[in-house]
Amino acid sequence: MAGLNEDQLIEIRHALNDGKQVWINDGQVRVAANASGEPMSGPAWESYMNKLHDIDQHVQNGWNLSITPDGTITGNDNKGGSMRASVDPSIDQKAMDFAHSAINGGQQVRIEPDGTMVATTPQYDPGYEPDAQQIQMSIHKFDEAVSSGSLQTLHNQGAAVTFEPNATQTEEIPLAPPSTSGTPTADLGPDPSSLDDAAPQVAAAAADEPAAAAAADPGTIATGDQPAPSPAADLGGPTPSEPSAPSLDDGQQTPQFDDQTMNDPSVDDAPSTLDVASSDDPPSYDSSADDSSDV
Repeated sequence: MAGLNEDQLIEIRHALNDGKQVWINDGQVRVAANASGEPMSGPAWESYMNKLHDIDQHVQNGWNLSITPDGTITGNDNKGGSMRASVDPSIDQKAMDFAHSAINGGQQVRIEPDGTMVATTPQYDPGYEPDAQQIQMSIHKFDEAVSSGSLQTLHNQGAAVTFEPNATQTEEIPLAPPSTSGTPTADLGPDPSSLDDAAPQVAAAAADEPAAAAAADPGTIATGDQPAPSPAADLGGPTPSEPSAPSLDDGQQTPQFDDQTMNDPSVDDAPSTLDVASSDDPPSYDSSADDSSDV
């Protein structure tokens, strides 16, 4: 069965705010014509909102429910099961009467930490039913748990407690997740994926090294490129200050240039100025010719 839709939730809220009782039967919402109490507010409203998810779950499971403006919720599942919830999580007299009636009828009673009681028929082996003495013992055990405070202690731990008509009692105490803070872990080195992520950062840091060196030494080239080669390097020969070193590539040596090659006028650096008397210029005009001519 589908749960409550938005329109039904709004209808229930308006009815409770008007002090009217609400019934939910077969997924349909019915509202009393007249108010039966004060408008729902304060702790009653907070309790209703906290139980709204459980209400919707019961509706989906086919339960019929009744909700009053004081926050009391009762219902049945049409299969012998029943439930009761109120604003006060402690066990009041109405809750005691509900539990006694259910256990006397051969049902088990489950009590949630918020005080919600759910009575259902337990499944026993074929042919077995608790006798009257066991039922009385179960009721006595329930009363003793309430009066001694042991039931409240279990509820404070988040436990749900079930009283069986055969005089047995079970607790469901939630356990905290296992702690991993004290578990030693082996150092397996860096994660390969982290190395891939760090590669761009390493490349960027390498590119920034020349700039950092330039800031420390003004004479350092800050472009990140290699220094410009000297004129001697352009000629393929060694610099005057240091001899050429033999190449380590397959025993071959770097080609050498003799003094004649180095002193060859044809091998010269590029001129620093433009020669205006190049062969491409037009013939120069000799002004002395005009001075020697007859007037």
